[in-house]
Amino acid sequence: MWRPQGSSAYALLDGGVKPKKKHGTKKSPVAKKFSVQRRRAYPNGSVYDGQMDGDVRSGYGVCMYANGDKYAGDWVSDKGHGEGTYTHRGGDVYEGGFLHGRPHGKGAYSYADGNSFGGSWMNGKRHGYGKHTYRHFGDGLEESYEGGYENGIRSGFGVYTYKNGDQEHGAWNNGQPDGEHDFFKAEVGVDDPLRKTREWNNGTLPTTTSAVWRWLGY
Repeated sequence: MWRPQGSSAYALLDGGVKPKKKHGTKKSPVAKKFSVQRRRAYPNGSVYDGQMDGDVRSGYGVCMYANGDKYAGDWVSDKGHGEGTYTHRGGDVYEGGFLHGRPHGKGAYSYADGNSFGGSWMNGKRHGYGKHTYRHFGDGLEESYEGGYENGIRSGFGVYTYKNGDQEHGAWNNGQPDGEHDFFKAEVGVDDPLRKTREWNNGTLPTTTSAVWRWLGY
């Protein structure tokens, strides 16, 4: 099972599905010339409609899994590979690149609760640059983190925007803010050189730390 950070589980794309195609049969850039259009039902209850090379899914196809999940997109060697969309039965949707059945490359993940992530993936995990937007507060407001990821967690430089508009700029380590950060009040704005700096220690602001406003000159 593949489980992206902070969401419901997805099955690896190696089982089968019944799809409803929006615009007829799509030709996949990864399809082989000898792929043929077929429909196949699997013993586990999954159903696949799409191109196949013998008994192997190859080209474009749609698979409806027995648990209600659905994958529509490119297939290579019986796995989702290329571009595709995976829809979880609970409402989560990933759309973008796949490699051997896992999200890879550029992709966007929309959660059923309104949260979303768009950016780079590697082997099913967020990796590289991306933006995660949080909209689950019940007040119509949102917060976001935009910056680096490594193996599914925040890492490197990033910007966290709070729902009141304040922003935190600085380094992240093991998913937590760490070291000296620039803190911008919403009424000041990031274009004003008057900023507050504060020191984080692995996600914690020490009680002895006194954040001060100072001119940083950039």
